[in-house]
Amino acid sequence: VDSTRVTHDGPVKRESDIKAEMIEFINKDPLKAPVTVHIGTNAARMVTTVDAYGETGRDTVVFGASMKFTKRVLDKVGRRNGAGLKDHARKEYGREILNYSANAVGANNILSGTTDRQALLITGTHNELMSIVNRLIENNDQKNLGFMNPQNYKFIVSQTGIPGSERGYRKLIDFLERRGYEYIISHASGHGGRQDISDMLDMVGARYGMATHGDFAQREHSVTLMREKNISPINPSEQDIIQISD
Repeated sequence: VDSTRVTHDGPVKRESDIKAEMIEFINKDPLKAPVTVHIGTNAARMVTTVDAYGETGRDTVVFGASMKFTKRVLDKVGRRNGAGLKDHARKEYGREILNYSANAVGANNILSGTTDRQALLITGTHNELMSIVNRLIENNDQKNLGFMNPQNYKFIVSQTGIPGSERGYRKLIDFLERRGYEYIISHASGHGGRQDISDMLDMVGARYGMATHGDFAQREHSVTLMREKNISPINPSEQDIIQISD
């Protein structure tokens, strides 16, 4: 049981909420192309972004390797239904989603077109070394990224700061503010609240459960919830070694 938000009783923001926020922001000034910044391993957010771009009539250019990662994730969990993101964008919206490279004809054709029909997706919300955001902030790749400017592009920061990376994240926000970019921060944590966890436990019907991902007090709340479901709980300390077998 992920205990991070187990005490949260209210509604938890979901990917559908993120998509609605993205679409509203894009439509406020449709002549500017949106640039969504996200963690490259967040497959769900990439799908949400592609849907928001598709519903606003835009082709997507992906900077970084996140599309390959997303394909592997969706294949593994069986959510693609036989269609990749490229096929999904074409069938659902009649739009393209392409990886960028200096020699990629399709991606460069999109970028050379009008900004009201293009959208970008880039990685590196916490200014990780050599990420697209890092190269943009440090001005290390004018050849490939120099076209971005606050007159024609605006940013959707689809992540918040995480412990240990606050400085890098703050550097991104400072960069956007100093350069005069319009931006919003739109993020869903991915950690379910109490009702989500309760529903999950009902669906699983397990005999045993382990409280994880949170401090001791948060994990104790998970223990209480599992006991209410007649599940035998385990709340290990940080130094415990757990062996699981059938």
